[in-house]
Amino acid sequence: QFVATIYDLLSAYAQRRQAMVRARVVVAPRKVWSMQEARELLERMIGPVGDWLPLHQYIASFVANPETRVAALASTFSASLELAREGRIDLHQDSAFGPLFLRSRPATKPEEASS
Repeated sequence: QFVATIYDLLSAYAQRRQAMVRARVVVAPRKVWSMQEARELLERMIGPVGDWLPLHQYIASFVANPETRVAALASTFSASLELAREGRIDLHQDSAFGPLFLRSRPATKPEEASS
């Protein structure tokens, strides 16, 4: 004769359920852009001095896959901040959370740089 409480039954059921539910989770590797790759892309795409262009336009024209575009945008944003810090590009944003615009900075003449 078997003797079991409701707790024993529920515990045995929960253990059995957990054993059946365990599954192997595989996360697909994502393509992540390094900041160096993003910097090289920006340097190639910006080119000569021109009009203000939104940062996402540079990325959209180069990266077709939306999942890759998010990583590319993050890396390119970091690279654009680095290029702005070095004085190679200008950044502009009209409002909080608005698009970020960039353009290459015109080369300064030696006499302008000293004043």
